[in-house]
Amino acid sequence: MSDKKRLGNIIGATMATIFVLALFLIFGPGPGPATAGTNDPNPVVITTDGDNQLATENDQLRQAVQTMQEREAAYQAEIQKANDLLTANQGYGQGEYEEEEEYEEDEDEEYDDD
Repeated sequence: MSDKKRLGNIIGATMATIFVLALFLIFGPGPGPATAGTNDPNPVVITTDGDNQLATENDQLRQAVQTMQEREAAYQAEIQKANDLLTANQGYGQGEYEEEEEYEEDEDEEYDDD
């Protein structure tokens, strides 16, 4: 390889390195890890009106969820009572349906005669 070409490659690599270093110094290393500004284990929380509104809304939502859960438990108890009642009376009235079917067959016979 000729000395001119080698010197050109070295200058090109140096310029690229300087360009990358300049970009790094201008724009910085980028965002760091997501941490608080200090290593204080007990940070001070400052509340604002927005935070108070969110806390109030959070409490209302928790109460609504609790009310829904109580209603769900009551509905489940009612459903269980209904299921128990249906299970206890499962065989009740089966003879009535058979009689109705016989009655319907008798009506059909009357119309066939006409």
